[in-house]
Amino acid sequence: MPKWLFLLFASYLFYSLPAMLGFGVAIQFAPGATPLEMASAYVYDGIVADFWQKLWKAALTTLIIWLLLRKKRHS
Repeated sequence: MPKWLFLLFASYLFYSLPAMLGFGVAIQFAPGATPLEMASAYVYDGIVADFWQKLWKAALTTLIIWLLLRKKRHS
């Protein structure tokens, strides 16, 4: 995989991560929160912020670009 393509995908993750962390970080400091509750808060916040849906789209786009570049290189 080209470095620029990896950096593009990684930059998307780092750009979208703060939107996902809001509720998860808030519940992490709640007294008596279990690790399961903390993890589910991060997942729930990611769903609300459409993080997971956007992550799949970014991953699929990255895969398609990589496959097209690979095919072009072999022809």
